[in-house]
Amino acid sequence: NLDSKIHHNNLLNNILAK
Repeated sequence: NLDSKIHHNNLLNNILAK
């Protein structure tokens, strides 16, 4: 669902932003 997709994106963004 969309919520889990956004959550996954957030995790990826967190890792990439470091």
